Amino acid sequence: ALFNLKSEHDEDDYDGIDVNGKIVFTSGLIDLNNNNINLGNTAFLETENENSRVIGSNGGQLIFTTTLNAPASANPANLGAIITSSQNLGTVSISRGHKSQINGYGNGNSVLRYYDINPTNNTGLNATLRLQYLDAELNALTENSLVFWKSSNTTSWSQQGFNSRNSTANYVELSVINDFSRWTLSSPGNPLPVTGLVL
Repeated sequence: ALFNLKSEHDEDDYDGIDVNGKIVFTSGLIDLNNNNINLGNTAFLETENENSRVIGSNGGQLIFTTTLNAPASANPANLGAIITSSQNLGTVSISRGHKSQINGYGNGNSVLRYYDINPTNNTGLNATLRLQYLDAELNALTENSLVFWKSSNTTSWSQQGFNSRNSTANYVELSVINDFSRWTLSSPGNPLPVTGLVL
């Protein structure tokens, strides 16, 4: 089964669906369909898996807000962005989308999962970030070549490498991160950066 989120309001005043408890995945897909699911500061995902998960090739995000002070392997709302830092990040907004990321010229592609991580304190974090993904989100990329990519404006990207990855447990991890913004996973040779493209 495929569940599409649809707005019954004008797009200008529609913020999506608010969830106060949890989303339990038992079967079927939830298509964000360019809408948001607002998880507030208490809701979370439970038992998301290869056969029952969130998709959103047309856009839309899952959004969660929390406080992270010296987090140790924190996985807010079970969104799959696991954060460790000795610093106090303060209030953090974490958004997860499922649209393949491209550069400003429409080139490149990523796994079908990206994160916007916006903490109040966003300097000198010396953080470790582990991004989880599902095999169904690989978007034709080679799993054992995935590395981190970062963007501050969602169109110009810089490759960040990786410290460890596990294709069985489906994650890639990177340490010594000083600040957060938009993050995704792609291959090293992918043309996500704008710099160096010939038009």
